[in-house]
Amino acid sequence: MFANVMTAFLGDTLPTAFYSVTLTIALIFINLRGVKVSTLVQSVIAAVMVTSLFALGFVGAAGIGTGDAVAQPLVLDTELDDILPLTTTAFWLFIGSEFIIPLGKDMKAPKRDIPRAMFLSLAIMCVIQSLMTAGFAHYTPWDELAVSDSPHILYAVNMLGGLGRVWIIIVAILAAVSTQNSIIGCIAEICCGMAKIGLLPALFQRKNRHGAPYVVILLLGILTILIEATGLSSGDAIQFLILAASLFWMISYIVSHINVMVLRHSTPQVPRTYRVPGYPVLQLFAIVGTLYMIWHISPDPSERLEIFAITGVSTLLLAIYAYVWVRKRLHISIFHRVPLSKVMAMEDPLYYLCRHPQHVPTPPDAAPRAEA
Repeated sequence: MFANVMTAFLGDTLPTAFYSVTLTIALIFINLRGVKVSTLVQSVIAAVMVTSLFALGFVGAAGIGTGDAVAQPLVLDTELDDILPLTTTAFWLFIGSEFIIPLGKDMKAPKRDIPRAMFLSLAIMCVIQSLMTAGFAHYTPWDELAVSDSPHILYAVNMLGGLGRVWIIIVAILAAVSTQNSIIGCIAEICCGMAKIGLLPALFQRKNRHGAPYVVILLLGILTILIEATGLSSGDAIQFLILAASLFWMISYIVSHINVMVLRHSTPQVPRTYRVPGYPVLQLFAIVGTLYMIWHISPDPSERLEIFAITGVSTLLLAIYAYVWVRKRLHISIFHRVPLSKVMAMEDPLYYLCRHPQHVPTPPDAAPRAEA
């Protein structure tokens, strides 16, 4: 989407992939500088982006833009069965609030800040997207909106003219940087943590002098560049990619809900950093709702089957890897319950170092602690 916006603004002199690949390379270097640099960039960009989106939505919803307003109904005369399948697309707007969790070890008060940040981010995005929807109704004809590859440019230009075009370009840049920066940084931390407890190869937790897990960052960056350079993220494919990615996220959320119920049942007295309210009603409601969105992931039956096929094959490959790795490498059963004492020990930075010192360079302060 960022590349489409830049092409629409600057023309097609340069290939569309040039913009997205350049941005990816820049973010790789930012994340290689360590979590402090990447989170500083993320905080500033996210704050400006969210404020801008709120302002654009408010101006449109209030009908105070400089462009000509469109006389069209806000509520379309559409059957409910045609609207409900679109919840999967809307779901994409709210995923990712959990990306803050891997950064908890770098926070001063994660027990307080992580739940607060997740709830606030979901509520803020709900307000912003609701305002944007009302704004679109005031300034963008539905027919034009349905066929546009860059609907936000259409909205901003119709509402504010030249100013809107420049403003939405800035927002598009900020949105692209914020999204991709958070994905690279957080996925890298997740893979590093999985390698630390033996669920991924030790190579994934190698860090540079800035403390950045550079192997994962480079792998993610190269994969992203390949997708961008080969045109797999073209305008025609964006909707399909969003739905396919949403399905992966939905499956992971269902697994998380099941984990919560299993752990709350098996270890009810264990102290928890955050206790999810409404157990097990909220978890069951969320699972049923997610399954509904999965089944109605696309109104096109053929596209739905393609998405299911891609997800099914990918999940099967991951399951095979998990089974072989856990059984042959870790020598435990797939559903082996890890003792609580071991889980708590895994939180220590020296957990993996003490067991596999040949794979991880010894930190400067590790020797005295290990001897102690």
